[in-house]
Amino acid sequence: MFARRLYSTASSASKSTTQILDVSLKYVPELGFENALVKGIRELGYSDAAHSVFPQGTFNLVQHHLKQQRLALSKSAAELPTSTPSHNILSSLVKSRLRANIEVLGSPTRLSEAISIMTLPSNLPGSLEELHSLSDEIMYLAHDRSTGFDWYTNRGSLSAIYASSGKFRSSDSVFSRNNCSIERRSYYYIASL
Repeated sequence: MFARRLYSTASSASKSTTQILDVSLKYVPELGFENALVKGIRELGYSDAAHSVFPQGTFNLVQHHLKQQRLALSKSAAELPTSTPSHNILSSLVKSRLRANIEVLGSPTRLSEAISIMTLPSNLPGSLEELHSLSDEIMYLAHDRSTGFDWYTNRGSLSAIYASSGKFRSSDSVFSRNNCSIERRSYYYIASL
């Protein structure tokens, strides 16, 4: 029996890698990132050599999760009433994004694993780029239309709130305490604008 061919055209290669990453994500809670990627490749009938399509290995799977959840935020924002104040939108989106980490990854242990993968020196530039994209998306959805230095300050502050809340969340599974922390931080942050 022959393994499936991964590449035939550029678009099908991209579709194949996305399909592998999508299938692999569902195994992360049970197996962790490395083994989930291998299982996803095998489940779709590709040979183990298909692992080489992911030059950053497990970071590609972590990055795929981060991008999927960032793109899903617009749906969360659309569900909020149009009269919702900016600080409530901001805290709601941050909480929604943090909640998605546990829902998809399954436990604080897997979140810690993802953070460990993201902080490897070779993965740090991609991680910081995704953090910036996340903060930019949240600020945009919270109706922040600032320009100049405020634009950078707002996104940097939100990145700090998100990263510290995510780190806290990875070591403590008590979501209610983290929710209060996010509410307080986002309220003081928005109030200072």
